[in-house]
Amino acid sequence: MLFAYRALVFVISAGVHYAALFALLWLGQENSFAFNFNTLEIGIIAGLLQVAGFAFCISPLGYALQKSYYPVRRLSEREEEKLIPLLDEIMAAYKEKKHARIKRVELFMMDDPDENALAFGKNKIAITTGLLNRLKWRDHAIEGVLAHELGHLHHRDLWFWYYVEATGSILRLLYGALNMMQRIVSFLSDLFLPFIIFALPLQIVCIVFSYLIVFLRLPEDILGRMEVYFSRSIEYRADKFSADLIGTKGILSFLEGMKNGEHYMEFGFLNMKRRSHPPSELRIENLHMHSTYEKPVAIKQRIKTPKNIVQSQKYDKWKSKDEVVLY
Repeated sequence: MLFAYRALVFVISAGVHYAALFALLWLGQENSFAFNFNTLEIGIIAGLLQVAGFAFCISPLGYALQKSYYPVRRLSEREEEKLIPLLDEIMAAYKEKKHARIKRVELFMMDDPDENALAFGKNKIAITTGLLNRLKWRDHAIEGVLAHELGHLHHRDLWFWYYVEATGSILRLLYGALNMMQRIVSFLSDLFLPFIIFALPLQIVCIVFSYLIVFLRLPEDILGRMEVYFSRSIEYRADKFSADLIGTKGILSFLEGMKNGEHYMEFGFLNMKRRSHPPSELRIENLHMHSTYEKPVAIKQRIKTPKNIVQSQKYDKWKSKDEVVLY
């Protein structure tokens, strides 16, 4: 079901952007005296341009440019000393227990007080400083987060939307070039007034093109809202991947820490179905059924204490007052 849905989104996005590119080339052909292509040739040129843009986006250079989109930085020396050994342990378990698709993982930081971690590109993971502070830099919890995000990379959960974006890369690159030209000409028009003759038309073209990009994205944006109905199963799968690698202790430690600050009070039709992540309590419940989960054993210790001390403590009403049960 997920594959069919994603295939539909990809085909629609590619088709819409191809039609727009074809229309722009056809309009250019109609208003140009330098070229004389027929409809078939214009269609072939549009297809080749779209394929070239897609190939560029999924190339190493395209992935390098993708990193510049995210507000990430390299790890400090203190962060490296803490996080890299934990990542190395996870990668060793990954290569031992799974068919390792990812040979090396690059770890980055985001200076953000919100608690978040994300996987992007082919082999990149980013963690916010807010999440590390929330987890109090505990080894098991951090390992659980890293293994969970590695699960997203292993299953290529984020590749799909990057591929969808890549189908319209030529038009977005063209818009970026026009926008840059408009900024340069506007700057020059501030210095030399005659340049305003070029600045105003370019600004109008950029505005029209920006609305065109928004319009072309409407089908994938509308269909993209359905992704949330599949994302919860994807999160459960990443939790299981983490438990398979390093056991449930790490991911449970992370989820218990996140559960304490979790709140979701949105009202509306199917409001709970619009959550991209399952509630932490349900994720914890799911992990309790994993084969590596070990149920904690309560240890009873019976001690005698003076009555005046016992009366100041909370005790089980079914126990006698001279017994304190510690767990």
